[in-house]
Amino acid sequence: MGARYGKAKGPYVGTSGGGGTPGENVPGWITPITVQHTAFQTAGLTQDISLYTLPAGGLIHGVKLKQSVAFAGTGITSYSLSIGFVGALDDLLIDYPVDAAPADDLFAIAATFDSRNHAATVDVRIRATAVGANLDQSTAGTAQIWLLVSRPV
Repeated sequence: MGARYGKAKGPYVGTSGGGGTPGENVPGWITPITVQHTAFQTAGLTQDISLYTLPAGGLIHGVKLKQSVAFAGTGITSYSLSIGFVGALDDLLIDYPVDAAPADDLFAIAATFDSRNHAATVDVRIRATAVGANLDQSTAGTAQIWLLVSRPV
């Protein structure tokens, strides 16, 4: 009979294989999360805060971080952000410097495939690290974070 060309047929063409809603069985980008330098201000060089609650059984497939305002402050010579979990604050994105002037082609992106608990929600955290002065000396900084997530249903 030979090869046949044309439209493919079958139940799998153009379908998600289940769920159909981005984030359920199919990875989808969550609405960008904005963080400000003030969320990290503390009398120390590092501070981590909650970024997102991953649903029970949820998976993280990727991370993107982009600063829209450079992170800076009196005496701070370097400022970086990392994303991960309690006890592993750089498992999703290692320290990324956010003290440079923002540019359209200046961002961090990481492909990952991580899940921590099938039965309970998990706290995804973001950590700020300063060099030269404590984080309470920060005067500027804004970043947006996108997470590519899915949840088997």
